[in-house]
Amino acid sequence: WGPDTTFGQASSGTGYQISHVYTQPGVYCVLQQMVAGPIPPCIYDYAHTKIDSIIIYPDPIADFQSPVDACKNDTISFIYNASIDNTIPGVSNQIIVNVEWIITNPLGITTNYFGPNNLSLPLNIAGTWKVELEVESNNGCTDTKVDSIIVHNLPTAVFSVLPDPSCLGNGTTIFDADSSLDGNGGQINSWEWDFGPSANPSSSCCNNERDSATFILNGNWLVYLIVQD
Repeated sequence: WGPDTTFGQASSGTGYQISHVYTQPGVYCVLQQMVAGPIPPCIYDYAHTKIDSIIIYPDPIADFQSPVDACKNDTISFIYNASIDNTIPGVSNQIIVNVEWIITNPLGITTNYFGPNNLSLPLNIAGTWKVELEVESNNGCTDTKVDSIIVHNLPTAVFSVLPDPSCLGNGTTIFDADSSLDGNGGQINSWEWDFGPSANPSSSCCNNERDSATFILNGNWLVYLIVQD
């Protein structure tokens, strides 16, 4: 003799202590039947049945959006999109009660942020950042999403001036940004020049690594170069 148990998922088992894995949330009926006999001279089996129910709560779904890469010192927003199913019959009032962000920088240093849904952070170290979102429901069910973001080094803008110094009326002054460096081993693909109000032209964008201008006023003028890789 021994117990027979039905779990409400077209599944059953035999034994005094058994386990079952529920693959979907919901309310399930569990039927247990104890059977004894026949024992001579009796020819009849004896059975006792117990029926109970079990609630399987849904797991929350951890989800967020973020860019796949960024530049060093950019402030990046991680957009919270976690959710939990509230449409299951008999299993209502499901909410996410705990939110934790776990951010690991390229040096392996981890920082935890509790509570905020959306998260914005300045990423001040180049390399791969690991981003984890852990969420927990009001019934203790949990889920985690792990992603990464690659942070690139900034390029370095450098230029030389020919001739330097220059005299008013000497004509064109040449600016050469050939020494500018890409921080990631690639190449510079944009040069934005600002020669100031005394120059003609006063600015230039964005295809000339080597550019020129004619100054129409004497003085000490600032020239700006913005490079982009």
